[in-house]
Amino acid sequence: MSGWPVTRVDRVATVKARIGWKALTADEYQDDGYVFLNTPNIKGVDIDFEDVNYISQFRWDESPELQLRNGDVLLAKDGSTLGITQVVRELPRPATVNGSIAVIRPRSMESRFLRYVLAAAPIQSRIDELRTGMGVPHLFQWDINRLPLTEPPIDEQQRIADFLDDHVARLDEIASARSDQIVRLIERRQQAIDSMARGDDPLRRLRSIVSLLRDGTHQPPPRVADGVPLLTAKNLRGHRLALNSADTFISPDDADQLDRTLAIRAGDVLLSIKGTVGSAAVVPVEFPRFQIERNIALMRADPELVDPQWLYWHLRATQTRAQMSLSMGFSAQPGIYLGTLADLQISVPDLPEQSRRLMSLQDVTSACESAEAALTRSIDLLNEYKRSLITAAVTGEFDVTTARTGVPA
Repeated sequence: MSGWPVTRVDRVATVKARIGWKALTADEYQDDGYVFLNTPNIKGVDIDFEDVNYISQFRWDESPELQLRNGDVLLAKDGSTLGITQVVRELPRPATVNGSIAVIRPRSMESRFLRYVLAAAPIQSRIDELRTGMGVPHLFQWDINRLPLTEPPIDEQQRIADFLDDHVARLDEIASARSDQIVRLIERRQQAIDSMARGDDPLRRLRSIVSLLRDGTHQPPPRVADGVPLLTAKNLRGHRLALNSADTFISPDDADQLDRTLAIRAGDVLLSIKGTVGSAAVVPVEFPRFQIERNIALMRADPELVDPQWLYWHLRATQTRAQMSLSMGFSAQPGIYLGTLADLQISVPDLPEQSRRLMSLQDVTSACESAEAALTRSIDLLNEYKRSLITAAVTGEFDVTTARTGVPA
């Protein structure tokens, strides 16, 4: 270790934050004015000053201590983004922050170095400890002020910040390029799905190719800590059910009563019809007993007309999703009625042709999913390496003037 002294945030900087913003509501946002940053604006590589809300000068003038300056360090102090840090390197226009962001203004510490110390493993671990047991994670100003910081000489802080700026930027650039590759893979997969469900096939209404179309129980029994899973839209991820993420259960006795009216079979296709409309899955050949909530539609394909996998992939096709979107209207919670769903137009070639195209689609989707998994793992490794690099630099585990670092493959 470096032997550098340890200080606290309140000894090298001021911390300004608030709960709420003097009764400010979303109705007060303007088309232009003073930038009002929210936590999504500080999640990226740089602060996003474009996709923002704007407030009036009156609201801006109310809290001068939160009017941002170059060199301010921003720390997300609420919710799922708790602990995210950024530094204001330049201000394209006057800006301030909402109640979920603390503004830390250094007095005697290099701003960039302070930001990196806050992002390093020791502080992030401390933040994780402070959030434990909270319903809504939150950092109090008292906690922020007392966060411990290493304090090398100011010239060393600058050298470390310069080193990390360079290396972190390169790592972020590589991660961004790999994220772009994932986007292209997703587009390629969607093109293959759309090609499978092309419009030159005979079209039939959904009601004519399924032997059963209904939704889940409208009055589910009381929830219990464990028992028969009651699946929701979040369990419909990809063509396989995400059964391991079920967190809502009903008792076996109550499930017995429901089973009399709704017995789910292997090969049934499930579709979310409320909220996140369009999420779908096929019930696997081997599956545990479960029930579905009312926001999920169950479809049983007529085996003489359509393969369940064909129906599933067709529901993911752009043209089918467009039909569903047109049917949803503009309610606060998007949804599609079963009667409307039954009228969807589905292309239905003969079963051998369905099988041929499904095999071709499987080749494409498998290749895309494999490549996407490898890229996602690579991005995770890059981020893990970045965190380790930041921690090693700000704690003095190595001298940045002589360090040699590589980038993981």
